[in-house]
Amino acid sequence: RKRVSQFNRVSNKAELVRQLLRSHDIFIGDYHTLRQAQRTVIRLLRETQRNNQPVTLFLEMVDSKHQVHIDAYMRGDIEELEFLERIEYERRWNFEWGNYKMIFDFARKFSLPIIALNVEITGAEDELQQRDLAAAEIIASYAVEHPEQLLITLYGDLHINRDCIPTFYAKALERKQFRLPRRSLIIYQNSTPIYWQLADRGVEQRIDVVRISENEFCVLNTPPWIKLQSHLNWLERERQQGFEVDADLVDDSDDNFYDRLWHFYDIISDFFDLEVDQRALFSFYTETDFEILDMIG
Repeated sequence: RKRVSQFNRVSNKAELVRQLLRSHDIFIGDYHTLRQAQRTVIRLLRETQRNNQPVTLFLEMVDSKHQVHIDAYMRGDIEELEFLERIEYERRWNFEWGNYKMIFDFARKFSLPIIALNVEITGAEDELQQRDLAAAEIIASYAVEHPEQLLITLYGDLHINRDCIPTFYAKALERKQFRLPRRSLIIYQNSTPIYWQLADRGVEQRIDVVRISENEFCVLNTPPWIKLQSHLNWLERERQQGFEVDADLVDDSDDNFYDRLWHFYDIISDFFDLEVDQRALFSFYTETDFEILDMIG
């Protein structure tokens, strides 16, 4: 949080893309309930493919023990629902699948490998750090074997600051005696303090990228209240599915679009007598989600 409490100067998408194309290791912060956070990855991937760069994606959302299932899904050997069951998606992640599915779809279209990073660690006092260390080791091992690849990692916001996974990754490369120079880039997303600093200047609607340091940027594409609402909507869905959540954090108002849409889903399911709950295969789109045109075209 300290890393994204302020910024050095205003930047822009063009500068961010230039830095992206000069780098070898990209770490992108993910706010798991916010669709725009995952769409940022797609936007950046498009830039790499315009330049025909070989890219490998590393995702937190799947346990590394399920790598074989990712490979099978990417080859088309298993269908989507079976894939979600095999990787225990509802138990281990359970954020809106449609938001991450578009990353898998893009990777399949351009034949980009996807590597799982998550590791289930229980009982350790420093569980989060152990997960970060394990993720860094996976990335480093891959970098040694595939030095020509641009490595793009999507991981939780708080884990990709330079003192966490990026530092652990650099140390892992040193232990492996990897001598080739590599340039890292860290991309945070939607910092609330930075948004309000821009709002104080009256420029929050015009600025979408700021530079924090030489190799750290922050992308701004969502106001703080929308970011928070995405989290509240997810909490509401968790409660509907029988998970216990903090009731003080849940919006119980009738004006919850997510709740209403799932209500319509229930009505349709009852009408067609659907016995299997296939919510994981459904995604919600609004008038700003233009990728739906490609899906139905």
